[in-house]
Amino acid sequence: MKRKPEDQLTLRELRVAQLVSEAKSNAVIAKEMEIKICTVKSHITAAHKKTGSENRMELMLWFQRKYPTQEGMVDAIADIFLDFYLRNYDKSGASILRGLGL
Repeated sequence: MKRKPEDQLTLRELRVAQLVSEAKSNAVIAKEMEIKICTVKSHITAAHKKTGSENRMELMLWFQRKYPTQEGMVDAIADIFLDFYLRNYDKSGASILRGLGL
């Protein structure tokens, strides 16, 4: 299953995009995530490339359209974890399906 570029944000990039969508500054994001401001900027740059956004406002609007609800964000995180697991641990997905009783 190949994901679209905008669906390939890492968890950190997704979290930074969420905080940008809440109109938080780089300094506030860095403090909240306990990372350096330059790391926040790197995550924002990567998110811009993957989403096609050119500035904070476009990234904010992209995030709010993509994840209008908290449930949408939870689903996105679950998809990221599942994709990571399938790529790195279980190519067939068999153990996940067994775990779900399927």
